[in-house]
Amino acid sequence: SSPFTAPAAAIMSAERLQFRLLAKNVAGEPCDPTSAGWTLGALQEVLVKVVAPLIAGLDEEEQETKDDSEESLFDLTLKPAKIGEAPTLLLCTRALSVGALHELRNQVLSGDFDSATLRALGTDACISLHADRSTFAEEYEKTVLALESLTPHQHEKLHECISDDNAASIHLKAPAGAGKTFVALHRALHALKSSSSSIVLFVARNA
Repeated sequence: SSPFTAPAAAIMSAERLQFRLLAKNVAGEPCDPTSAGWTLGALQEVLVKVVAPLIAGLDEEEQETKDDSEESLFDLTLKPAKIGEAPTLLLCTRALSVGALHELRNQVLSGDFDSATLRALGTDACISLHADRSTFAEEYEKTVLALESLTPHQHEKLHECISDDNAASIHLKAPAGAGKTFVALHRALHALKSSSSSIVLFVARNA
């Protein structure tokens, strides 16, 4: 068994992910959040409560020692409106770990992101914020497809797996988002390229 133990710095990171947030008034109509008395700074403070736990990509122990400003996790800007339309908010995250990217996807597409944002705004808020799921799905796909290269640490562990021909089995062990599946796929690809008679059976758990 050859463990793949990845340091925090080896976690796979995606590019920054940008998606739109739509503000609606109590009547459910699109609106300009700044005209409803909200500043971008106040909205950013609200969204930090929702976004930070999703995209920080840290476990509880790392959270206790984290000294980066949570507000640096993303940028929030107001996109000017087209004629007859309300302006939209653009949320652009910092580079994410793959695990954090997937968690953000799950929360946005399930609607849990909107629910969490509504709770963070408070019961007295006269607006609600909704992630634009269509544009999010498009940006998410672009970000995931851009993940093509192994990190130096993954290259090292892949080389160990390939060179250890006598191993009856290889055990990849690493935190979520470290690229275990990515390394395994590269190992399978190497086996297929090495010999025309190679057969690879890739079994994945159906969650």
